Amino acid sequence: MLPRFTLALIALLLLCSGCNTTHTTGLLPFPVWQPQFTDAAVTLDGTRAASVSVDWRTGQGPFTVDIEMPGDFEQIAPITTEVRSVEVSDIGFLVPEGTSGLKTYTITIRVRDAVGQVVERQVEADFTFGPLP
Repeated sequence: MLPRFTLALIALLLLCSGCNTTHTTGLLPFPVWQPQFTDAAVTLDGTRAASVSVDWRTGQGPFTVDIEMPGDFEQIAPITTEVRSVEVSDIGFLVPEGTSGLKTYTITIRVRDAVGQVVERQVEADFTFGPLP
């Protein structure tokens, strides 16, 4: 019985030592998992606007979401939220002059929780533009 208990305890300690966790100061008596993205998408919303949606799990709220857009886009101020989901729509942008066809944009999304843990993801968005009049 004792060897099984010892092996189970060692396995549990090894499992916990490999996790990326942080102890909160006085808030919770157990580790808090770092936020983890479940979904992040950027879509074309009309001809000159875009939408960004981000979902994540775990982490300790409140959360600060920073969406870093390319230079052609309207910049978004950091968003503070208690829920693990953010959707921003109607983000205006300028279509580069002389551009038609496929253009790829890279958007960086960062989520910081109340404990200071940060997770970052880069999302590539392919927009197809018709010829401008």
